[in-house]
Amino acid sequence: MRVERLLVLGQEQPRATITMDELEQAQVEAEAMPLSDDAREAIITIKHELEREGVSISDRRLRSCGRLVKAAAWVRGETATSADHCEALVDALRTEPGQRRVVERVVARITNPLHLEAVELEDAAKDLYDQKPKPDEQNLTAALEPLLRQLADIHTRLEQRISTAPATRTLRARQALGRVDGWHRELSQMALRSLSRLHIAPGA
Repeated sequence: MRVERLLVLGQEQPRATITMDELEQAQVEAEAMPLSDDAREAIITIKHELEREGVSISDRRLRSCGRLVKAAAWVRGETATSADHCEALVDALRTEPGQRRVVERVVARITNPLHLEAVELEDAAKDLYDQKPKPDEQNLTAALEPLLRQLADIHTRLEQRISTAPATRTLRARQALGRVDGWHRELSQMALRSLSRLHIAPGA
């Protein structure tokens, strides 16, 4: 019965949860929100930093940044913009898929240091994960041990930083924590399978 319900649900047409009038009103309210001096300065600084990194920002794209920052503030229920809301620019400022990491680092460095730290810790964790040995490698458990220990250290660091930061500033850090947890879990399972094989008696 559950499978049948899922099939039926998959055939349903999506229903709008907001009317066009409400959407237009939201756009009006967001556009009317003042762009603070620190938000404006953050946008300009991000533009200059990205250009130094080889990411060109057109005047048209720059103008749209102000509207996006206002929309981000409105969505959060704020009454004015701040440099914090410039985090929303990450996907708006890249012109090529390969630029996302560069843009993310620059925006985070200016608007949210925890965001930047999360990106760097996630990158370090991914480097460790990519060093994982092949499943049939001899001494697999011994090879996995230092990787697991370092991943656990990164996980702990992220947890500590998240616990001391305002919840509204921790989204990217929580995403990084989830990925690190997944990589650690996968390597732990590899180690457990290796230990299980070692404890199987010959001929069993």
